[in-house]
Amino acid sequence: MTQLQSYRQRAKLRQSEFAQLVGSTQATISKLESGGVQPSLDLAVRIERATSGAVPATSWVPEVKTGKAQSSQQEDAA
Repeated sequence: MTQLQSYRQRAKLRQSEFAQLVGSTQATISKLESGGVQPSLDLAVRIERATSGAVPATSWVPEVKTGKAQSSQQEDAA
């Protein structure tokens, strides 16, 4: 379950109701919750604001895994 879906269910909002709050569509909210799409930066910020920070814009950014291979690639680029 995504942070967005958890928030929306706690707030007892339907996808269509939440979509109206953030200026989007029910279909887009459904795709976001299923992981089918990533929001634009603009939409991610609108979601963060509508949820009072419960779903931060940064929650949509995949974690960067650091490791030796990545470190050596960065050194090669320098």
